[in-house]
Amino acid sequence: MTPLHGGGNASGVSSARRTVQCRIPQPDTRSDRLATGMPMMPTAPSRADGSAMSEHTYKLLTLVGSSHASIEGAVQNAIARAAIEEKHLRWFEVVETRGQIEDGKIAHWQVQVKIGATQDE
Repeated sequence: MTPLHGGGNASGVSSARRTVQCRIPQPDTRSDRLATGMPMMPTAPSRADGSAMSEHTYKLLTLVGSSHASIEGAVQNAIARAAIEEKHLRWFEVVETRGQIEDGKIAHWQVQVKIGATQDE
């Protein structure tokens, strides 16, 4: 940005005006969108390397897993249960996390997960 300079005034001091450009930050994450009330746009799941997944039809399962040990344990328990009934589990999304407190300590974790499974072709 280059300041725009005007002419001098009666006292011989030049006046300067600046152009300020502002960028309004756009929400980048799911929680940012939820916090601002912006609608969530569905996105296709992607692989860890960033490449898009192949074109499949997915069955979407929603489960709540629980664990006394950790959030990860609760996710693993939900996925293990889904694997009993579905063969081709491909991805998961943690939708909600909560816990139970007893005597001032975390006693139990619960996570709601969405799990995508490809349909037999």
